[in-house]
Amino acid sequence: MSNSNSAVNYENDMYAILYTHECQELIREKGKLLPSDPTEIDKFLNQIPLIANEQNENAAFDALKAIADETPLEERIKTYKQSGNEAYKLYQSMSKEFEKVSNYVNSAKQKSIQPDDELIEKRLKLKKSIQNRLSDALIYYSQALDLKPETVNPSLTSQLFSNRALIHFLKSNYGHCIEDCLEALKYDPSNRKATYRAASAYLKLEKYDDANIFINHGLSQSSSDAQLYTLKQKVDAALVLRQKKEQERLSTKKADELEQQRAEEKLGEALVQRGLQVGPPLFNLNSSAVPVQTPSLDSHSAMHWPVIFLYPEYNQTDVIHDMSEEHSLAQHLRMMFPPAIDYAEWDTLRKYHLKNLLVFVELAIDEVQESGRKMVIAAVKSKDALVSEEGRLRLPIDSNQSLREILTSDELKAFGYVIPKIPTFTILAAK
Repeated sequence: MSNSNSAVNYENDMYAILYTHECQELIREKGKLLPSDPTEIDKFLNQIPLIANEQNENAAFDALKAIADETPLEERIKTYKQSGNEAYKLYQSMSKEFEKVSNYVNSAKQKSIQPDDELIEKRLKLKKSIQNRLSDALIYYSQALDLKPETVNPSLTSQLFSNRALIHFLKSNYGHCIEDCLEALKYDPSNRKATYRAASAYLKLEKYDDANIFINHGLSQSSSDAQLYTLKQKVDAALVLRQKKEQERLSTKKADELEQQRAEEKLGEALVQRGLQVGPPLFNLNSSAVPVQTPSLDSHSAMHWPVIFLYPEYNQTDVIHDMSEEHSLAQHLRMMFPPAIDYAEWDTLRKYHLKNLLVFVELAIDEVQESGRKMVIAAVKSKDALVSEEGRLRLPIDSNQSLREILTSDELKAFGYVIPKIPTFTILAAK
């Protein structure tokens, strides 16, 4: 892949940029032509004051600037436009060369052959140069527009906005592309390229209805425009695909809602079967770190609950997010307290050891059914039950029982126990 065999003639592509008499004189003075290696073009262009990125203060630049200032306005605008066009042509040529080099490198890698280092370096330089040529074109078109071409040639103004829109499109600046297209159409409503580029940008932004507005505008002026028809087919296909995805989304949502409804119905039946009632929580769950979850049924119809352990002595809380009703509280407490692990950080007195734990269910006394009030009095007198500082009744339970046995026990039912949204248990240490 030598430069001599390259199908891309960069030298010819640049002559239009350098076609002014002043630039040609400067090239002849330097005794060199445009480099055949595209990766060296940036360095070469920077030596030419009219298009240099680094406009050094020197006599040559000052002289050329003076000549440019004396040039008629429309001619200066067209010169900038021509420079932008040639920068774009260079972008196209370099892109083809980049594609060829990339294909060669990728092909070698697929065959487990290490590509030549020079080719890899050339690809990197080409990639950078390609973006530089787009930036050059953007600058040239912008410089032309800065000269207010609308004051001398509205049609030329439309072309400039349309050309700059293309550069914005290639740089994926779709919003700016549309803005320039609208300006182009303001000065020339029949500008087909501006119409096509605006529609293309809207397609990229997935704003298909807006794309169709511009496509229909263009087809109303030229019903046989093949490019616009092809673009319309793409937009229509994208609309069909979007509608299909939306239908699939709605179908999935409906299926999920039906599944959720069936799960809630099964859960309701399971609660009735167990004789369980669920009421409001003991405290505001929304203002805490405790997730508000609902019980669920597994494939074996076993109920799973989130469970809260309260340690009022230290104002601490533990949450078990998923506890099967077949498990006992003790199974979980064994993994949370000594001797299985060290004392909790908050247990400064080191009292909360598995053998010292007392487990209670709490319920509001004013919610106790009338038939259970005598039982409450008896339980408190016998010290089998406690009354918390908040005025709630604490009933001791056997932590070795399963969660289902605790929640469905006759004793709790006799007190009229209602599960406070999430089964909540108070843990104290024996004195």
